[in-house]
Amino acid sequence: MRSLPPEVGHWIELTCIFLDHNSLSFIPPEVDHWTNLRIIDLSYNRLTTLSSGIAQWTNLTNINLSNTKLKSLPSGVRNWTNLININLSYNFFVTLPSEVKSWSNVKKINLFNNELRRLPSAVGGWINLDLDCNCLTTLPSDVKHWTNLTSINLENNWCFSLPSEIGYWIEIKSIYLDDNMPFSFPDQIILCVNLTGVYLTKRETWRSSHGNIGYRVDRRNYIDIIKSMKRSDLLD
Repeated sequence: MRSLPPEVGHWIELTCIFLDHNSLSFIPPEVDHWTNLRIIDLSYNRLTTLSSGIAQWTNLTNINLSNTKLKSLPSGVRNWTNLININLSYNFFVTLPSEVKSWSNVKKINLFNNELRRLPSAVGGWINLDLDCNCLTTLPSDVKHWTNLTSINLENNWCFSLPSEIGYWIEIKSIYLDDNMPFSFPDQIILCVNLTGVYLTKRETWRSSHGNIGYRVDRRNYIDIIKSMKRSDLLD
């Protein structure tokens, strides 16, 4: 399917629709009548933008926009205040609009494999954040407000350190930092009392008996090191 007919505007009672794995290149403005929509899957399409009609999806809780060709989100996403889960993976986002700060009920946001270079400020309500395979070198200065965060994946970015403000992440349980070496932990990480896993990979070059060069990957959970930091701090 390459397009939606204007008649979709008559589907005023629509609550759930799956339009994934099509060839849609745009969403018609008539979708502004889908005011009862809660779940929509638009993944694996050819969308480069979303129509202004999406601003009327005020009851939306789940949306999948992965594997499209999106580079940005329209300002109307500020009205998605009931959003719980959103998948934006495998797109071309360099940043997110400031309007996403209205997504205060979001439990999981998947931004895997984009081109993110920075994140907006004031996005403190998110719980599970996947930022794997992006171009981040740092996190926003106000990450101390991410107090609901329980899991964050920062694998395969350009980060080399975590900010000291992560000490405010009182609910955090897992931090994934693979392929961000060299790396250092701020002392404030000892304040993350619910932390159970901090994962890093160490890659070592090796040469086989036949002269072939390869890489040995050693993935470690650094939680014991962090706990020892905490004990030492208490002893001091």
